[in-house]
Amino acid sequence: MKKLDCSLRTLRASGQIRTAVLILAGGLVTVILLALLYGSHVTFERELTATFQRHQLTTARSLAFGVEEVFAEVEDDLRGLARHKGLLLETAPPQDEIDAYYDTHTDILNNITVVSAEGNAITRSPKTPKKHNVSKWPEFLGAKDTRKPWIGEPAKCVIDPTETVVRIFVPVVVDGRFNGATYASINLKKLWAKCMKRPEAGHKSLCWVVADGGQLLHHTNSEYVGLTWEQIEDRWQSSVIAKGQEIDDRIEQLERRLRKRVRDGQEGTDEHVNALEGIEELVAFTPIRLGNRTYGLAVVTPKSEISGPIDAHAKVTYGLMAGLALFCVAGGYIVYRGGRARILLAQEKKHADALRQSSEALHASEKQYRTLIENVHDGVYRLDPQGRFTFVNDLVVERSGRPREWFIGRSYLDVIVPEDRQRIQEIFAATMHGEPTPPYQTAYRRASGDVLHIEVNSSPLVEGDEVVGVLAVSRDTTERKKAEEELERHQHHLAELVEQRTAELKAANKELESFSYTVSHDLRAPLRGIAGFTQAIKEDYADRLDAEGREHLNRVLKATARMTQLIDDLLRLSGVTLREMNRETVDLSALVGSIAGELRKAEPSRQVQFIIEPGVTAHGDAALLRLGLQNLMDNAWKFTDGRARATIEFGTVEREDVKAYYVRDDGVGFDMAYVDKLFVPFQRLHPQAEFSGTGIGLATVARIMHRHGGNVWGEGKPEKGATFCFTL
Repeated sequence: MKKLDCSLRTLRASGQIRTAVLILAGGLVTVILLALLYGSHVTFERELTATFQRHQLTTARSLAFGVEEVFAEVEDDLRGLARHKGLLLETAPPQDEIDAYYDTHTDILNNITVVSAEGNAITRSPKTPKKHNVSKWPEFLGAKDTRKPWIGEPAKCVIDPTETVVRIFVPVVVDGRFNGATYASINLKKLWAKCMKRPEAGHKSLCWVVADGGQLLHHTNSEYVGLTWEQIEDRWQSSVIAKGQEIDDRIEQLERRLRKRVRDGQEGTDEHVNALEGIEELVAFTPIRLGNRTYGLAVVTPKSEISGPIDAHAKVTYGLMAGLALFCVAGGYIVYRGGRARILLAQEKKHADALRQSSEALHASEKQYRTLIENVHDGVYRLDPQGRFTFVNDLVVERSGRPREWFIGRSYLDVIVPEDRQRIQEIFAATMHGEPTPPYQTAYRRASGDVLHIEVNSSPLVEGDEVVGVLAVSRDTTERKKAEEELERHQHHLAELVEQRTAELKAANKELESFSYTVSHDLRAPLRGIAGFTQAIKEDYADRLDAEGREHLNRVLKATARMTQLIDDLLRLSGVTLREMNRETVDLSALVGSIAGELRKAEPSRQVQFIIEPGVTAHGDAALLRLGLQNLMDNAWKFTDGRARATIEFGTVEREDVKAYYVRDDGVGFDMAYVDKLFVPFQRLHPQAEFSGTGIGLATVARIMHRHGGNVWGEGKPEKGATFCFTL
């Protein structure tokens, strides 16, 4: 009995050990299976997210391109209207022609208007009896100053203040003179209704557009339109505080950084957490470039729209696998303890059911993935390692005009145009080696024989450490290709026009040189003769002339001297145009100091204080810049004459992010009503009797600054002094 009892205890102990080992082995298998499944799930979700974000960015670019095309069409029509022969002859075009331009864009425009150089509305479509003046509008001033199309900030419509518009001004230039402008008011609500339909990057995706000033121009939530993000954040804070909650500062800082990248016109993709709702979102953003304006556009999709179904199926699979492992351990324990066949059969049946459910979940996940691929608005196809098609979505079938069966098992080189096959084969080989490949352009022939141009993004399909194929997304770029070819033709035509204008300019310069020679030699000789004979009469016959006769002789001498000075100034003005530019770094402070010393030396009795900013340099022609500064300083010296103590200042200032140089005095100044005459040759704002001069100096300054690619302008008030600024 004792031996039997001992044997029983030994058997029981060994059974307990085997049971413990079986339980540990089952747990280890469960952990390994779950780890492998989790790694596969994470890799698949990451690849799907990357593919979706590329599609998001493509969608954002498409929306931005649509807006840019609308603005380009409106600008082209305004350019055509600006070149209307009526405007060039300084008369307004007929109302029916304005209406024709407007009728082509009624879906986005509030009006098209022609304004005069003073900013008065001349003709408007749709026609209205109410006239307005735009001379104070920044868009009008921008087009007037730059002589280029100018897009303004969002503003309230003049006719209907409840509507927000963006205005495009195109200047009308006649012989280099600003003669007015044509402008169109783009209704933002109509524009977004046309171009900003809900993006199909996801069913819950939203889109927003922000101006370079920070104002939201468009948002899927219309309550945010017209506000800045700072104002929207204030609303969020109020809402959160009312609910007794608070926003995570770290998440809010990350979201502000993302919005700043969009507002600054950057392009890219990002993942972030919505500071208000606390949900993960995928964001793709790109700039909308509109001449002098750059808006930011963003497409936002909740990450759960992609990962949610996958996570749900993964959780089910994890649960099944864990349950299956536990069931196996428990079944093994029961079989070991009981050894009954029916328990083993029941375990196998449950195991089969679990596998069937897991297979169904995997099938459902694959079906959802295929549904996503089929609904993408790009061609998607998959290639095996030999470059044969294993899958094509409906859009590839539709574009090619061939049935799906035609593709499966066929080499991708069969559809590529012959001239691209070698290059595409090299790209395919690089992708199969796991090398990154940027988007590339190619073309293929449809079943009808037409050539379709596409842009392809390809990436390797990796299983474990092995590349098992290539996944490619293609976008139809046929229309863009045609546009690029048309642009190239226009550029070639432009080059021909530039060459023609250059030849005309050379001919004009030769005529100017001939004129300068004539002035220098043919006009000076008669003037010297007149001056010489007049001086001889004055010296030899002065005693025979009365006071009036001598006064007449003095007036003749003064007139010839003035005429000689005028000829010198004209030659100097023409020399500015003909002189070859020799650009170098020029110390403007030293030049001004030298000119100031010469002025003091010429009239040492005058009390004038010179304030010169040190270290001011510029890149330009030293001789021309000295001539320009000489004229500005001479004017300041001349128009401060009569002041007991005068001040002349030279320095720099920032104007609209551009460095400007200025010469300021506290002399007699001038009336800004006559500012347009300042830089016109022979136009004087002060009588000759008060201040001498020929009216050529400021015209010479303007021509020098224009040759340096800059501008010059003046500001002043009567008896308050004047300031002349210029840029280079």
